[in-house]
Amino acid sequence: MNLGRYRFPQVERNFKNLVNGLKLSERMKIVNDFLDKRKEKKVKREKELESRERESIIGTIYEIFGLTAIMSVTVLTILGILIMSFVMTDFLTYFRDIGWLTFGLAGLMLGVGWYKPYKMWSLIVTIVGAFLLVITFGPLVIEAYSGRNLIDVNFRNGYWMTLKSTMVFVSYLTCGTTFIIWMYLLSKGRRKNPLRKFSSASTKTKQRVSQLVVRIKSI
Repeated sequence: MNLGRYRFPQVERNFKNLVNGLKLSERMKIVNDFLDKRKEKKVKREKELESRERESIIGTIYEIFGLTAIMSVTVLTILGILIMSFVMTDFLTYFRDIGWLTFGLAGLMLGVGWYKPYKMWSLIVTIVGAFLLVITFGPLVIEAYSGRNLIDVNFRNGYWMTLKSTMVFVSYLTCGTTFIIWMYLLSKGRRKNPLRKFSSASTKTKQRVSQLVVRIKSI
């Protein structure tokens, strides 16, 4: 009986020493840290991929559809300009007749889009508002470029001038709408501002100049 009382504590101590020797808690901590690091790397990698996809629209189109899509967009753009050159005068005359209405709707839609948080519906409202705002001043752009009244810019009075005016209008419409959408996405934090690189570069230049001045004074 005494022998059992003596051996049981000794066996218990040996078992505890064996468990402590294995250092299971430390090993589990190492495994957990390793898994957490892998999880963080995976999340970081996914965020980098998402940011790359958002920053490169053309690259995304190329990856999804290939070179054929880019060629198709180019061909469709050329065909659209050629077709629109025949109906541009009637098309813009219609918007000129309701100019104040389109201007008012554009201001309302852009105001709602900028006021509300970024959602898909607010983005669509902003795109429509940007289109209406830009197209309202389309007739003035054509008249300023061609030096004629809008009604005189048609294929009967000179197709080459009409084609060039249509190209100018399409470029103006595309660039104007894109610029407004770009400013909207910047304000909502959905795009990075490339102009920040210039500001950071100027800051680094100022720091280097100040360091150079300090060194010269120390000499």
